Amino acid sequence: MTLTIPTRGDLPGGRDSRLPTAASLWLALAVAGFGLVPLFARHLLDAGLSPEAIALYRFGLVLLITAPLLPRVVGTPQKRRPALLLAGAGSAMGLAWSSYLYGLDIVSIAWAGTIYMTYPLFVLVLAWAWLRQPFERRAIFAGGLVLAAAVTLLIGAKSDLEQLGPALLLCLPAPLAFAFLIVVLVRKADALGTLEKLAVGLLGTVAGLLPLVLRGDPASLVPAAATDWFWIAGMALFTAALPQLIYTAMAPRLPEAQVAMLGALELPVMVAIGWLALEESLGLPDALAILLVIAAVAVAPQPASPRRDPDKAEGT
Repeated sequence: MTLTIPTRGDLPGGRDSRLPTAASLWLALAVAGFGLVPLFARHLLDAGLSPEAIALYRFGLVLLITAPLLPRVVGTPQKRRPALLLAGAGSAMGLAWSSYLYGLDIVSIAWAGTIYMTYPLFVLVLAWAWLRQPFERRAIFAGGLVLAAAVTLLIGAKSDLEQLGPALLLCLPAPLAFAFLIVVLVRKADALGTLEKLAVGLLGTVAGLLPLVLRGDPASLVPAAATDWFWIAGMALFTAALPQLIYTAMAPRLPEAQVAMLGALELPVMVAIGWLALEESLGLPDALAILLVIAAVAVAPQPASPRRDPDKAEGT
């Protein structure tokens, strides 16, 4: 599979002004693919598969394709440390995603999706604490909007608060883990090529999920109907393989705050899936909370430090 990476053009100064726009559009396409996850996850949960098994299928099938690159990473000394860090981030994301699926089985996609979309703010906080990126007043304002969105969801929730509490605990690790993964991918994995990043991250994800899968009920690992394998294959291709390849290639070409901001597109896709395909109702509090989160991401500040020359980013 070939992914064309935009390169330097012939404009004055040698930089193609279309580069950030092209990378942003590719990244938006990848994010839309991530937003399709609830469509496949809900069907497979109803088919009797466990959240851990669904996560393992989603990431494990893609790992099989990229696994031949792992020996080259292990055999190159300068790649081992960033690979270990990225594998750790991938492991955390896999565990958090399976937890998120448990939460998705309790509450609506709109509710769970709004919690998930707090990850751009966690990106800003992590970049400030770890990378010493400036923490501007706009970030504080964005945090207030997210808090208002959470309060709006609680006020308009149709579920009991006793149900929403566990759902929050199950859903919250996902945005935390994804924020960590973004920062590592954008800032700490320059020594790895695009497909190497994908392979290492997926290896960590599968390694984190495998013990949970093996401890589960064997009946929850294999779908009962043969047609469910088409759902598994579709999930692996359209929500993992293609969008992750694009995301891994394009994310390092943009500031981490901009990467997080473009992630806001995932929420409308998720909500549309819940409304159109899964017959979930969308009330005024849900819509208002979604708008507040998107507004928070839109006003989030960009990091002050410039990104590296995009021509140095590796493509495959």
